[in-house]
Amino acid sequence: MTTHSFDRPRLERAPESFVRGEGVHAINAIADPPTPFDIHMHPEVEIGLVFEGIEEVHFSEYVHTCRRGDVWLCAPWEPHAWQVQAPNTTNLVLIFPPDFIGEELVGPVPWLTIFSLPPQLRPRVRCEKTRQRVLEAAETIRLEITERAPFWERSVRLEALRIMNELVRIDDGTAAIADRPNARLASMSQLMPAFALVHSLPWRRVSAKEAASACGLSISRFHYLFARVVGMGFGQFGIRARLAFAANLLVKSDKTLSDIASESGFVDHSHLHRVFVKQYGCTPTEFRSRRRREEGQTAAGGGDRAKS
Repeated sequence: MTTHSFDRPRLERAPESFVRGEGVHAINAIADPPTPFDIHMHPEVEIGLVFEGIEEVHFSEYVHTCRRGDVWLCAPWEPHAWQVQAPNTTNLVLIFPPDFIGEELVGPVPWLTIFSLPPQLRPRVRCEKTRQRVLEAAETIRLEITERAPFWERSVRLEALRIMNELVRIDDGTAAIADRPNARLASMSQLMPAFALVHSLPWRRVSAKEAASACGLSISRFHYLFARVVGMGFGQFGIRARLAFAANLLVKSDKTLSDIASESGFVDHSHLHRVFVKQYGCTPTEFRSRRRREEGQTAAGGGDRAKS
């Protein structure tokens, strides 16, 4: 069987743009619409912030619109996409493995707990005081990744913790976060082989037995830890991962829906169609057409800028 892989995250698609440090990748970028709408998955945590402009961050069932001082949070291996919506949109993106932060608390909970919430329930900037404090921390990070003085990564780590702490401090959902089981680093580390297995085999359904075996866990223990850390069942996670792979095939190939369904582990094109509509709110054909129109506009825009 022909093997495939997802698009890698932005740090691997545009390595010249990212500042690479010990345990962290960071970028401060400016972009104009229209920008491509690519679905990404990667094993690292992602924290992003908008300095100016408007940027949409798309999850499977939710769109987070970010303006000045707004923050987005992406969990490891979580399918997501981003799209700039206003000229001269400036953002800051940090991508790092969980052990970059380690066993730390933000507010009353381990920091990974906030990533285990569904995207729409994760803490966000909700008042002007928080917005200013978050922007101050982000400015420090921007300065650190620009100057890259010795041990700049340590400063970035502290400011990332500061941002997360500010988000939780006055968040309306703090009580709900505190009520969730703690998603500790040890639990996340135990599950990383399962995430990697699903990512390496996007063309078929990975069973819970296979995933549990890769982690060295019993099936019951695996199901418990997965739901505790990720906030969804392993089966649901696998479907979302295969949908992300199918979505990339829709845009980057001319294959039929039947062929894509077969190559992404769905029973047939009807099964893929049904699940795709449920997750993305449009048919696979509509998704392909819209994305190709957007890519055509992006290419035309790039040509116009090159001539100016």
